[in-house]
Amino acid sequence: MPSGPDRLSNAGKPLFFKLDDGAASALGAPAVRDGRDEAVRAAVRSLSVMQKEAVVVSARSGAAWRLASDEGAYLDGHDVAPCPLSFFSTGMVCLFMEEILALANRRGIRLSNLKLVQDNFYTMRGSALKGTMTGGAKDVALAVSADTDAAPDTLRALVCDAVAAAPVNGLLRGVLPSLFTLTHNNAAITPEKARTPDRAALPDPDAAFAELTPAPGDWADLIVKGGMSPKNENTATYAGGSLAEEQDRLLHLRVTCVRRPDGVKAVEQQLFNPHGSVFRYLCDEAPGMGGGGRAPGMGGGGRAPGMGGGGRAPDAASYLAAGI
Repeated sequence: MPSGPDRLSNAGKPLFFKLDDGAASALGAPAVRDGRDEAVRAAVRSLSVMQKEAVVVSARSGAAWRLASDEGAYLDGHDVAPCPLSFFSTGMVCLFMEEILALANRRGIRLSNLKLVQDNFYTMRGSALKGTMTGGAKDVALAVSADTDAAPDTLRALVCDAVAAAPVNGLLRGVLPSLFTLTHNNAAITPEKARTPDRAALPDPDAAFAELTPAPGDWADLIVKGGMSPKNENTATYAGGSLAEEQDRLLHLRVTCVRRPDGVKAVEQQLFNPHGSVFRYLCDEAPGMGGGGRAPGMGGGGRAPGMGGGGRAPDAASYLAAGI
C-alpha cells in the first residue's frame, strides 16, 4: 500500500506546466558565468513520503517549469509521476541529441530518423538504517541509429565528439566538489564536513511555491504516464522491494529519444529494475539554445544556425537539474 497521502493528485492542478512570469521571477535564474555555461536553478520541496515538486528556471531561456516527482510500488509510492532518476536520464539523452544534431550541422553531415537509446545502470548495497548504504553508477550504454550517407566511421566520430561536448559529460567524469549551505528556521548553520560556497545562502524559496500559476497553454502532454515497463533480465525488484533493510541490487532505466518533425524531442522512459511504469516526455530548447559542437570537454551553448527550439516544453538542462 502507498505510504503517505497522494498530495500531487489531490492538489487540483496539472502535475507539469510552464509557470507564468510572476512565478518565474519569484525564484530567479542563476547567473551564467560565461557564454558556454548552462545555468539552472531548481527549488524542490517534499510533499509527502515520496512525492516532491520542483520549480526549475533556466538562465538561458528565463522560463520556469513546475515538475512533480513520485516513486512506484517498489518504494510504496503512488506512481503518479516519474522518479528523479527518470528526469535525470531524460535530460541526459536530450542533451546528447542536441549536441549530435548541432555538430552534424556544423560538419555538413545530413542525418534523418535519428534515434538514441540510452541505458543507465546504478547500484545500491548495504543498509540505509545502519548507515552502510553505498550507491554507484555503471557505464552508460548509448546506441545511436540514423539514416545518413556518412560512412560508419564518420558517424561514430560524430557521436563520440558530440557526447564529449555535451554539458552533462562534465557531471559524469572525474570528481567535482559539491558546495552546500544549510539553513534552519532562517538561521545559517555551518556544515561540519561539507564544503561551502563563497556566498551566503539563497533566500527561502517558499515564494516560488506560493502561487504555482500555469502560464496560458495546454500542458497536458508534457509528461504522460503509460503502462508498466516490460521486464528484462535485470527485473528482480517489485512492490516494496526497494524498502528492504539490506540492499544489493541493480537499477536499470532506459530512455529512447527521437525528434519530431516540429523539432520537439519525444522521450520514452522504461524502468526495468525496480519494476516501474513507462513515462513519456516532451523536451524542447528555447529559441536559439542548444548544442554548439565544440571541442570535447567544452560546455553547451550557441546552437548552429537554423536549429533554434520553440520553448514548448522544458529544455534538457532543466530536466537534468530536476533529476539531481
